[in-house]
Amino acid sequence: MTTPGGAGAGTPAPAQVPAAGAPVSTRPALRPALLAAVALVVLGGDAWLVQRLIAVRAEAHQARVDAYGVDGAATDAAMAAQKARLQAILDRVRAEAAADRGLHLSIEVDSGTVTLERDGLVLRTMDADIGPESLVGTPPDTQRLAAPRGVRTVQRIVAKGATFELPAWLYRERGIEAPADRRVKGALGAGAAFLDGGAVLYAMPAEGPLADSLYVWPGAIRISPADLKAVLPNLKPGVKVYLY
Repeated sequence: MTTPGGAGAGTPAPAQVPAAGAPVSTRPALRPALLAAVALVVLGGDAWLVQRLIAVRAEAHQARVDAYGVDGAATDAAMAAQKARLQAILDRVRAEAAADRGLHLSIEVDSGTVTLERDGLVLRTMDADIGPESLVGTPPDTQRLAAPRGVRTVQRIVAKGATFELPAWLYRERGIEAPADRRVKGALGAGAAFLDGGAVLYAMPAEGPLADSLYVWPGAIRISPADLKAVLPNLKPGVKVYLY
């Protein structure tokens, strides 16, 4: 489930959230330089990365407390401030979606709700399954996939029943040996919309590795075939998708 666009003069740049990890220092204190760097990332709109930094930093901090009894009050306060900044970014994305009068999708990632909207009106509301975060690929060629946050744009549309080459890692995740030719007719069933950054909005197909109600493509948004059939004709490259 997915989509996004551009900004004019005087308009804040859209907030985006790449799916990526980040190295974390193991020094016993959260230095001002590191806090400044994280703040710059947040202000730049990289909300997903900030979430990862917060989570990893929290784990590292707890390990220091357990090992050395380090007082974590200052670190905890810094983390709380970063979480507040992250929430502010997501609130801004929500506000941008509400102000957009053009045709767009709004996706509430945590609740799994997708709405097709235009001119302040909700044209369709859909339930969605959000793919879990996953590290895919084979080292050293790996990629961490997670549901994005921020503003995205539809980059390309895969038509219903079209032949599509599924990635080799998807077969491995499913415990299936990848065939020499991974191009599968109807692999994405009713079709799909790919967003910038790699996220995909799709529906469960009738056959192939994705034909499993319990499995969702990591970091993807899956809606019902009926909902996808209804919204896909409205999605063109350049259409905005707001994820928060």
